[in-house]
Amino acid sequence: MQTTNTTTTSALGLSWHNAYTKLRQFISHTPSIEISSNKALIPGDVKEEFYRLFDDVRVSFVKDYCPDVTECGLELSQQYKAVCAGIISEAGFDSIAISADLKWFLENPIDGLIRFLFDPLFKFLAGQIDAKEFEQVASLKITDAFAILFRDGYQRWVALSIIRRLLPDKSYRFPVIDALQDCLMGEGHEVPGQHKDEVPEAKEVRDISFDQHSIVSFVAPRATIHSRRTGNFVALHTDFREAEWTASRRSPDMEWHEIAALKTEYRLLKIRPDLIKKEWYELAPVLPDMALYTAGDVNNLALVSDFKYMLRPEINIAVMESSGWDEKVKLEDLKRRLLALNPRQGAFVICREELSPTAVAAFGNEDGLRLLHVGYDESTLEALASLISPPS
Repeated sequence: MQTTNTTTTSALGLSWHNAYTKLRQFISHTPSIEISSNKALIPGDVKEEFYRLFDDVRVSFVKDYCPDVTECGLELSQQYKAVCAGIISEAGFDSIAISADLKWFLENPIDGLIRFLFDPLFKFLAGQIDAKEFEQVASLKITDAFAILFRDGYQRWVALSIIRRLLPDKSYRFPVIDALQDCLMGEGHEVPGQHKDEVPEAKEVRDISFDQHSIVSFVAPRATIHSRRTGNFVALHTDFREAEWTASRRSPDMEWHEIAALKTEYRLLKIRPDLIKKEWYELAPVLPDMALYTAGDVNNLALVSDFKYMLRPEINIAVMESSGWDEKVKLEDLKRRLLALNPRQGAFVICREELSPTAVAAFGNEDGLRLLHVGYDESTLEALASLISPPS
């Protein structure tokens, strides 16, 4: 992704400077406005004009320092909205839910990013930071946020495009307990994995929701659908986390990896994951960006993992949303991350941008690892979707 260098552009009269000057002039001519380190008073009769100028500064800054937002971000937004509309119309679902930050970004990428500049700009207006500090802080916030949100957004587009090709007609959720329902979960009141319980059964819902709390009793799929195309149930999971509980029963119809054995085999022996986010940092070298699972009984898909075991995937996926990734990622590391869980139908590397012939040739020699240049062409995902279709 392209970013703008602060030291190079500061002297060029960036558009946000002009917008900021107009905002300062408005404040100086409006004595009723008071902004300091501990107070921000914007009277109702001037609030609309103040925030119009305030937003002009933020929008201009985003355009100056994150030019990709007006091209890559808007293209992603359009494509994401299109696949959502297609699924909702074709399957009769009510909605597709994602986290607030990602939703704002995908609805309007510029609006999604200016939200990260609210506090820095008020601190600048209050004199808590100077212009140089504002530029440094604000540019870092939006470029970091854009990279994360664009990656997450493209992954969601890929996930939904796969789901759409499977012709969903029903959606399910597994109501696992999380830290919002059990405020002591993950707080050290019991040894992780010590508590045993039943995995909840599927509940049919009218939407597809990728939201999941970071601290959960059991890790359930992010999305689970019934596929008219296959006649089976298909689950999709992303953003792997550690489960707090051990299942008292796991489906005997499914295959399982013992987590301790994976750690030993791949020498991933850190003591604990991140204690706040519950991310599996030590297992990251063997976890895909996305995993697909399929079963004839929806409740066989209830458990992606408990504290001790992880479900064997049907297909593993790595999503590469940026150009030049093939020069930074080692093929050996990528192969381990995608094939360590021994997915039945192998793995795919899905790319937004086309790779060089050299990179394509290198991947062509890897058993079980297939490269797909997808961009935003849903039809190219047929190579993946056809593998989870029943034989004709």
